[in-house]
Amino acid sequence: MVWAVAGDSKYYQIVDTTRRVFTSGGVNSLFLRNNLPLFLTHKNWGNWLMARNDSSRLIDIRNDKRGIWFTVETTQSDQTHEHLLIDSEQLFLLQRIIIDQEDKKLAHIYYSHFRKKTVDGIECVQPEKITIKDLDYGNNITLELADLELKKGPKEYTLPKPSSYPHKYLP
Repeated sequence: MVWAVAGDSKYYQIVDTTRRVFTSGGVNSLFLRNNLPLFLTHKNWGNWLMARNDSSRLIDIRNDKRGIWFTVETTQSDQTHEHLLIDSEQLFLLQRIIIDQEDKKLAHIYYSHFRKKTVDGIECVQPEKITIKDLDYGNNITLELADLELKKGPKEYTLPKPSSYPHKYLP
């Protein structure tokens, strides 16, 4: 299955080459239709997919054999906080645990298969495998990213609709 995906926290576009369909619509309805946790729609997807941190306030630091754990307060209005495991040698984000205001674990995200690439003289590191576990009802999500093209530039991306594909709009 090959998909091209673009979007932000409100809207998405998907080119599904297997079914030969172009789909666009609202992120909330996409998550509801596919039984995905809605708290993910409030997060900065770019930071999650790139294994970056967008949190503002450091709460705690501790070491373990895998690296350094940072507990941070998030900048989003959903009042979550996160535990971030950083590889102390490579400085890669290896794991992210999202906790709600009642200290309930919402998700545990694992980053692996890191690939280094240089874009406009800046070294970028991108995980090619992202696994999200401990979701409601025991659900897990695994994203395997391939043939990524990293670009420095505008923060908004759109996909052109292939002329032979029908457009399926799901608000």
